[in-house]
Amino acid sequence: LISDNTHGVYVSIDSGTSWTRSVNGLIALTVNGLLVYRNRLFAACGPRGFFVSDDLGTTWEEVGGFQGVDVTCLADAGKNIVAGTSNGWYRSADTGRTWQRHEDSYTSNKAVFAIAYENGLLAMISNYARCVVYTSSDDGTSWQFRNDSKLPAVPLIHTTYNIENRVTINSGVVYAITDGGLSISEDQGRTWRAVDAYMLGSEFA
Repeated sequence: LISDNTHGVYVSIDSGTSWTRSVNGLIALTVNGLLVYRNRLFAACGPRGFFVSDDLGTTWEEVGGFQGVDVTCLADAGKNIVAGTSNGWYRSADTGRTWQRHEDSYTSNKAVFAIAYENGLLAMISNYARCVVYTSSDDGTSWQFRNDSKLPAVPLIHTTYNIENRVTINSGVVYAITDGGLSISEDQGRTWRAVDAYMLGSEFA
């Protein structure tokens, strides 16, 4: 088990009974997200970029190529790893050794706060509560733009917690959470419906 927070990375080898802090070589302590991809562990560390571990967190090495941007999130996208940053999104086809920035008018020069992938469908939350959706027919080698939608807003008046941007895909349905509430799309982001998270239970509060 591996967990991240504002004090680095913690690893458990006994199903969570005990935890050990893993910061050997991990200069950045704030970790925005973790991803295990083909036996490599990746940590998204905001303005410090990426760190990677080939021994599941025992030691870490900084990954270059992300100077001047904050790395905010990570996702396994078939044959690629995708990373959201404060300036668009990047993909790697060689398990994180080299990275290519995706260039288009929908996400270039915009922040990507959350990202998710399932079966050729890639969704990300960008500036101003927009959800941008791409599809791939070759397991992530190439991407086709599908939709860029402003998410509907249902203010979360039932909670005083700060809401982090989240996006997930389950059986082709995209779920996006922003400070405007929970939105759901069943047609690859073409249309959205807002849901009052209070009606769905406290897990969305």
